[in-house]
Amino acid sequence: PAEEFEIERKYLLPYYGKTGINFNGLKNEIGTFSIPELVIIDNTFLKTLPLRQVLSGYAEMLKHALLAGEEALAEVMNADLKQVGESDFLELIRKSVAVKAAVVEADPKEKGIRKALNFGHTIGHAIESIYHLHDYYHGECVAMGMMKILEDEQLKERLKSILKKMEIPLDVPYEIQEVIDFIKKDKKASGDQITIVQVREIGKAELIDMKIEDMRKFTGGDQMRVGLVGGKLGHSFSKPIHEKLADYTYDLIPLTEEEFHEFFKKKEFDAVNVTIPYKETVMQYCDVIDEKASAIHAVNTIVNRDGKLYATNTDFA
Repeated sequence: PAEEFEIERKYLLPYYGKTGINFNGLKNEIGTFSIPELVIIDNTFLKTLPLRQVLSGYAEMLKHALLAGEEALAEVMNADLKQVGESDFLELIRKSVAVKAAVVEADPKEKGIRKALNFGHTIGHAIESIYHLHDYYHGECVAMGMMKILEDEQLKERLKSILKKMEIPLDVPYEIQEVIDFIKKDKKASGDQITIVQVREIGKAELIDMKIEDMRKFTGGDQMRVGLVGGKLGHSFSKPIHEKLADYTYDLIPLTEEEFHEFFKKKEFDAVNVTIPYKETVMQYCDVIDEKASAIHAVNTIVNRDGKLYATNTDFA
């Protein structure tokens, strides 16, 4: 039925020929390329929108500015969002459209550089889907995605200050595993790989192919990464117990033997509990093991402090 489909409407997008609809709770799953005969942008209609909708579109303009350069970013930062129906704001829209149009003209079918326009979207789309494509607007999720993916701390702080000033959310609660699961369903994913967009310097985007599981390092944000590591965890009550007693997300992290070794080599967690079948195997990765765990030659709790793993066994009386 037609009501099951939500037509995606975004500011600044109709001109470039790619259309998409959300399907089965996933973002832009079905679409086509079709070049329009005419595009009309009338910013007077923006005056009819609530401020939150305007800010959602503004986040996409920020994305274009970060890809374009310092001058574009300065102009967007100084935008007067109380005057979105005026000629000055229309000029900002024109410049933002021009950034995207130049990229699309160079790569109309998204085989290469056009993927740079997905900056912030991989994690952003996952967050959008987690919240049922409803609770948070597209631009808000893209903004959160950009904050997550940026590795340059100075650039991240600049973006953070802009978003805070505009009262665009920086983060929302979610389960890391849920983000990973949605990224696996992303139309840009290929097997266990995905191409992400990294901006290390304003005006310079870099396309990086990486394993989807490695996206975990970008999804934590200010949240602690804690959880339970083991084999089959479907019957564990650890998650609801932890999340009822404390203000953090507690992940269930089922791992194969190969994934287990890779997980502890990378040390991309704050603290984990360890259960069957890895309580003994994990000891090879621990830097400091207390007397309790050493005495029974088994570890069930590990804390990561500045890259050193400290282990104990809370089952030991």
